[in-house]
Amino acid sequence: ADPSMKHHQAEILDTIRATHTAWEAYATAQYEEIYRSYAGGTGAGLGATLEYIELQRQRILNLKPVLK
Repeated sequence: ADPSMKHHQAEILDTIRATHTAWEAYATAQYEEIYRSYAGGTGAGLGATLEYIELQRQRILNLKPVLK
C-alpha cells in the first residue's frame, strides 16, 4: 500500500459515511412519502417497505462499481 494514501483514507471514509447518511435521509423521506400516499390504508406499510427495498437495491447496484 502506498503510504501517501494513508493520509487520504480517513477523508475517503468520512466522505463515504456522509454520503450514506444523506442517502439514508433520502430513502427515509421516500418511505414516508409513499406511506402517506396510502392515506392510512392497510397497504401503507407494505407499499412503503417495497419502495424502500427497491431504493436499497438501486443503491447497491450504484455502489458496486465504485466500491469494488
